[in-house]
Amino acid sequence: MFCSYETSPRILRFFCWGKVIEWSQEAEFERWIQMMSKEKVDGGRAVIALKVWKVQTSCGYGVPFLSLSPAPNEKTGLEAKLQDRETMGHWASKQIEKNTLREYQKKNNAYSLDGLPGLKVAVSDSGESIWWVEIQTWARRIFGGQKEALGVGVIIGVILMMASQMVMGMMK
Repeated sequence: MFCSYETSPRILRFFCWGKVIEWSQEAEFERWIQMMSKEKVDGGRAVIALKVWKVQTSCGYGVPFLSLSPAPNEKTGLEAKLQDRETMGHWASKQIEKNTLREYQKKNNAYSLDGLPGLKVAVSDSGESIWWVEIQTWARRIFGGQKEALGVGVIIGVILMMASQMVMGMMK
C-alpha cells in the first residue's frame, strides 16, 4: 500500500504475492536489475518482485497531511509533522447530519475487499448473523484456502488405515 501525504490525498493498494530477491542471489538479482534497465545499483540490497492481481485506489481522506515546519532545535532545518485532514471529519459530520453514516458503513464496511467480515455493526445492519458469518469465514479459511493440506491429510489417513489393516491381517 502506498499513501500520498501531500495536499492531494490518495491511497494506492496492490493485491499481490511478493518475492524478495537479495543481492546475495547474484544471478537472479542481476537479471532483475537488468529488466529494470539498470546496469548496476551501488549498495542495492534487494529487489521486490510482485505478482499483482488487483490494483485499487481510494480517496485517502484518512491519511494525515505531512507538513514541514521549522525544527525546534535548528535555525535552518525543517521538521516533518503529520496533521489531521479536515476532509475526513468534515465528510463524516455531513453523513451524521444526513443520518446516512450507518447506511454507508453497511454498504462499504460489512466486508473487506478480499471478502472477510468487516465492521460487526455493518454486518449486523446488513441483516446477517455475525456468528454465522464468522463460521463461514472460518470454514472458507480451512476448507477453501488450505485444500492441498486437507487433501494430503486425507490421503495420509487412508494410507495409514490400509497399512494398519495389512499389519492386522498379517498378525492373524
